[in-house]
Amino acid sequence: NHPSLWKHLPPIVPANRKYFIHFLGEMSKSDWLGDVLKQLTNQIKETVDVQMTCLGRGDVTGVSSDGEWSLCGTKEQRSMSLTQSTFSIVPITGNTGLVRLEEALMYGAIPIIFGNSALPFEAVVDWNEVAIFIP
Repeated sequence: NHPSLWKHLPPIVPANRKYFIHFLGEMSKSDWLGDVLKQLTNQIKETVDVQMTCLGRGDVTGVSSDGEWSLCGTKEQRSMSLTQSTFSIVPITGNTGLVRLEEALMYGAIPIIFGNSALPFEAVVDWNEVAIFIP
């Protein structure tokens, strides 16, 4: 029994969070998801935590090849944002996509998954009950 553990967990109801959407990432070239995130950020600035460059966010984790989003910031920085976000953008491309999915679930943000890649534990997890999919 660890009563102090509960202090560090996010609110169970994601709707009571400060940010509507979370995304921290960088891609070496422009793509359609980056364009959508820029438009979203311009329209609802105060309710999103979206950053598409790793500048000023500390470490770059999972520096990716062309066509894959890098993971920006430290795990602690991402966890602080995710615990305050209702949704998390999760482009499933390579290993960074699976890290994003794991972190979103760990910190209680609802994943919005972009892509058609196979997800782990599909035999036991009904991902349609856990996430929102955009192919």
